[in-house]
Amino acid sequence: MLKKNKLRLGVATAAAVCAVAMAVSASPAFADPTGFKTLSGVGSDTIQDVVNGLGSAVPAIGSYDAIDPITGVAGGTITTKASGPAFVRPNGSGAGVQALSDSIEGGTHLWNTVNISGQVDFARASGFQGVTGTDLTYIPFALDAVTYAVNAGSDFPRNLPLGSSADAASRLSLYNIYHCIKTTYVDSNGDPITIHPLDPQSGSGTAKFWASTLGFSDGSLPTCVKRVNTDTTPVSVEEHNGTSIDDAGDIVPFSIAQYIAQGNHATLASAFGVNVTERRGNVALGSIGGQPAIREVGTTTVMNPSFPVTRSVFNVVSSALVSPAGPIKSTFVGSTSAVCSQSALIQSFGFQTLSNCGDTSLQGAFTQ
Repeated sequence: MLKKNKLRLGVATAAAVCAVAMAVSASPAFADPTGFKTLSGVGSDTIQDVVNGLGSAVPAIGSYDAIDPITGVAGGTITTKASGPAFVRPNGSGAGVQALSDSIEGGTHLWNTVNISGQVDFARASGFQGVTGTDLTYIPFALDAVTYAVNAGSDFPRNLPLGSSADAASRLSLYNIYHCIKTTYVDSNGDPITIHPLDPQSGSGTAKFWASTLGFSDGSLPTCVKRVNTDTTPVSVEEHNGTSIDDAGDIVPFSIAQYIAQGNHATLASAFGVNVTERRGNVALGSIGGQPAIREVGTTTVMNPSFPVTRSVFNVVSSALVSPAGPIKSTFVGSTSAVCSQSALIQSFGFQTLSNCGDTSLQGAFTQ
């Protein structure tokens, strides 16, 4: 029988979230903005909920989910500006940065055949998506960590080393699993279980980060790594969605902050008006190198500050708008910006704060 895997939300957590919410005076930020905001953002699934939460405290922010919040599937269109065109909803960090690039460049740079010039002001990104250049500025605002998730009812080992190319072929490590070197583990009955390494959709910041961490190419996956889970009915693997992790051999990367936020979905909805979709399914998070993904601090569940696989997450903007006075600068730039001033809110969504929040030193080129 599969065990239920629920993340506890303690009284202390609920009280902390509600305390932050009492200071929020703006209108609630549900899955997509109500009306048109000054700054329209698209992109990463990983940080969509926390940025929606920031929209409750920073009225300029209007953030559109990576997948349709009504249907729960990728696709559909959005309109981000009054009298603007409807265009395909960008799904993931890569798509968000591409849409931002097309919005800034305009002209012949079309997003899915649509001219979206001036329609996107920032992109949510869970990692660097560009190449060397100065067109875009990646402004960090929070710290996430990524681990692996497996079916909670399986015997899949819950503590694995990250591993490296120096691993023996017999070693059960994340490197060997995602390089198709180690293809089975032995369950409690002594039976070999085939491992199914899964990866989120192409263009996902998490997919790119996981590939970089484990030393393979997100653009050309190892033969055993799939973006469609075919255990039962074929299902495309979406970021931080464990509902299709239904086989004893399934393994997929998962944002720890997203896992915490989904477990807190009811309280976050009440406190911030943010619709965080609970889609963890029946998954358990694994430890890496002996470090658990989450810890209990009293009755509060938090990200393990010692977890070894971490990444900054970003709001990406036009570099030309970073220095001049205006909504981009006041919202995102510097440690006293509107976003960086919301450290308690950011932590309520499972992330850790950054000492370099608002930094503008990381730049990249437009993506094509």
